[in-house]
Amino acid sequence: MDNMENIQNRALETFLENLKFLEKNNKVLYDRINALSNAIETNEYKERYHLEYIKEDEEFDIYDTVTTSYVYNRKPNEFIKKAVLESNFDKKSTLDLLLPKMYNQNKPPYIDDTQNQLTRTTNLCASEVFDYIKLFQKSTVYKGKKFKYFEKFVFAGVLLGTHIEKIVDKLNLGFIFLYEYNIEIFRLSLFTTNYNKLSKKSHIYLSVMEDKEQLENTIHNFFHYAFRSNYLVKYYCTNYNINDFFDRVLSVTSQKTPFAYTHWKMLISMLEPSIKHMLKYPTLQTNNPTDILSTQSVLILAAGPSFGKNIEWIKKNQNKFFIIAIGAVVKRLIDEDIKIDMITNVDGDEILKGQFPDEIKDEIKDIPFLAAPNTYDKIIEMFDEQNVILYEAMSGYKHNSFLVQGYSVGEVTLNLAHVLGAREIYLLGSDLALDQETGRSHADGHDNLSAVDITDTKKEHNSAMKTGNYTLSKSTLLAKGNFTDTVVTNVIFEKSIIAYAVVLKRIHDDSPQTKVYNLNDGAYFDGAIPLHIEDVVVSENQSVVTKKRLFDELQEYLSIGFTDAEKLDFKGSVEYIDNLIVFIKELQKLKVKSYMEFNTQRDEILVYVKKDFKKYERFYLDRMFINYIFMTEPYIGYQFNDKELKNEANYIKKVKKIWCSHMLELAYKYKDIVKEIY
Repeated sequence: MDNMENIQNRALETFLENLKFLEKNNKVLYDRINALSNAIETNEYKERYHLEYIKEDEEFDIYDTVTTSYVYNRKPNEFIKKAVLESNFDKKSTLDLLLPKMYNQNKPPYIDDTQNQLTRTTNLCASEVFDYIKLFQKSTVYKGKKFKYFEKFVFAGVLLGTHIEKIVDKLNLGFIFLYEYNIEIFRLSLFTTNYNKLSKKSHIYLSVMEDKEQLENTIHNFFHYAFRSNYLVKYYCTNYNINDFFDRVLSVTSQKTPFAYTHWKMLISMLEPSIKHMLKYPTLQTNNPTDILSTQSVLILAAGPSFGKNIEWIKKNQNKFFIIAIGAVVKRLIDEDIKIDMITNVDGDEILKGQFPDEIKDEIKDIPFLAAPNTYDKIIEMFDEQNVILYEAMSGYKHNSFLVQGYSVGEVTLNLAHVLGAREIYLLGSDLALDQETGRSHADGHDNLSAVDITDTKKEHNSAMKTGNYTLSKSTLLAKGNFTDTVVTNVIFEKSIIAYAVVLKRIHDDSPQTKVYNLNDGAYFDGAIPLHIEDVVVSENQSVVTKKRLFDELQEYLSIGFTDAEKLDFKGSVEYIDNLIVFIKELQKLKVKSYMEFNTQRDEILVYVKKDFKKYERFYLDRMFINYIFMTEPYIGYQFNDKELKNEANYIKKVKKIWCSHMLELAYKYKDIVKEIY
């Protein structure tokens, strides 16, 4: 048997072993690989890529029949050596998930009861983080740090995978994410890389030619597991068929940031005002949809660029619609003398009072106001008491309410329109994309109006990675356009695009006859019908829903306060909190010498919070404590992963003291807030 035959036999053995591995661990991919192999063998599929052995290098290359070129340029060993050489225990080629502003404060934040809730809750979280910063006194942006290990690694592009095992061995990686856009190329890697052997060294998260939803789910699972390592994630990119991979990573990691809705915001900006307002104002029973708006064409107005561009059309056609306005467009509509049939609000931040200036109080006080229970007092007080109706958007305290969910007020308002029975809904101003010419995020007058330069680079996938500017707060990415192939958007808008798809699916599942039209020159929403504004045609003879009719028909769906059963739920949640307090106090008594030992000591608490607290997830009870953990653990893990750190035992004792103190403070605050209910 000659050498070439030996090489071919080894490749075939590797392929067969890999098939067994996939059949056991990833049956869906196994079936897809088998289907591709059968199609190739029966000539139903003509291969673009071929495996070719480069004798001079004693390694395989990939020959592309379309470009008539070699992927590794006939120098596979050169590629492998370069990949291994560039993968080190440093900060190069890393996804930095620690927000510099939060984790590098140089002084404790100022906290005062007179601060608005957004500032106060943000500063409370910053204060907790600062307790750890003060202890370690080491920057997270220092580029010269020497790490002891990297637990997670992303391989953006597998190709033949011949570089992967060598990098895994060099860095001793525990979790690896393997992304390959092309299934035909991945099939070739089954001849050259033993994934079964690799899985004995690292836990493999595998994504091969997955669609957007599948890919984001795999990315989510990778980042969710071993969350303590989510500070810096190393990656190696082949720059071959990467598609929009890093856009998807950016989207998932931004959605999961603990700063999106913090634990202190849940307590101070949601729980506390919600209880206060639900004891005074009626709450809508959202689990019993009505048909009040079934006879009306409903126009939902938000503050994106398309709103400002079409203000004259709105003015001309206003009487054809039941107009629901989010707070950000209310003043502009009043200034333009455009009627408003309903106003919605979902956020408790005091800063939103700027959307409701005192000079418009007389114009809005008689308009029906559907508000989340945590809405800021001075906004609710702008409306006559009998015109205020609450609905549960994030909390689930009432038994007869489902959560009217959405990432922002736009999706929530669409959900509300469905609850009220709307069958024909038009969306305008919910662009969820930057103005593709000016880069502006919103129409004039919006509190969060900002702009970026719309360059050719920003119109490409993975632009943040190409320019070395990967940040959760500033990076742009691409989304499917409503009227164009793609639009430039950002990670904040991307969250709402996803939320719209979820809401629209629910609407169509509940009411297949409902039509939702997207009039925006922005992002496409899965489940909404793209419609140019000049093509809108609505019936002139609609049964008008007046304010009196609206409130008369809603009376049977409204209730004030809490039932005995609901009060009993709050009492039960406090009993769970009391058990947590016992666990924490027991933890305080234990001696600790190392970071790993401390993690083991807390296992019982983490399991209790993540599993047992699920019973009260509609109170966000589990999320309050999990959010604190997700906010602080990666930073703690980052600081202990340092070759130059001395006296670990001394540091971990202080970390433990801080951690227990913070967790107890949250527990006692929750008990204090809910005590008046039962």
